Amino acid sequence: APIFEKYLMEILPQRSDTLDKQELNLKSDRKEKEFPRIKLNGQCYFPGRPQNRIVCRHIAAQYINDIYQNVDYKPHQDDYSSAEKFLTHFNKKCKNQTLALVSSRPEGRCVAACGDFGLVMKAYFDKMESNGISVMAAILLVDNHALTVRLRIKNTTEGCTHYVVSVYDPNVTNDKIRIMSESKEDIKHYSLMDFMNVDYSLLKWSNDHVINQSVAIIPALPKEQLLMLKGSVDEITPPLSP
Repeated sequence: APIFEKYLMEILPQRSDTLDKQELNLKSDRKEKEFPRIKLNGQCYFPGRPQNRIVCRHIAAQYINDIYQNVDYKPHQDDYSSAEKFLTHFNKKCKNQTLALVSSRPEGRCVAACGDFGLVMKAYFDKMESNGISVMAAILLVDNHALTVRLRIKNTTEGCTHYVVSVYDPNVTNDKIRIMSESKEDIKHYSLMDFMNVDYSLLKWSNDHVINQSVAIIPALPKEQLLMLKGSVDEITPPLSP
């Protein structure tokens, strides 16, 4: 079983500074001609259960399963490009995984101002680097919505280290927004709003629920790695949450 899925099955019973963001390589991975923007959140149903919709928390959990299951630690966007492909790929065990993760109260969890999102990501990178971990994921809870964040430390053949943060929003099911930087210090200047896949239909929701609000960040790591996050957010100068 995938590492994240196995871990969840074990626990089931029981401020943004001024910076020129263009310098930091903010990118969308969606190619418009190949994958038009789609929203499957709330549009599909659990196989054999037409009364149970697949919503953001289920899609976010599936995305995290893919992060840990795939060899390259990357969900394959093609699996999220249509209802047919998504339902073929979707694991029904994702139904309870996000709620189980939140209930498990993992180390490193916190509630932060959306504007301080980058500060938390930088703190996680510090712990990852000192513990030799190259990838981690977390569930993001904003008001009534769930998203996923993926952090990756990549060492290039040229001897450079790249810090990559990707935020996946199930409301734009076949895309993610990511930044890549050679400096952890640059990462801390980002707000969650910088990662929102905003178009007209999502603009009001983002302005109401992200730009001046809080985000709960719930790390999703294999159980043996969770302890490395102990005290990670305690080192951030308060107040972290608004």
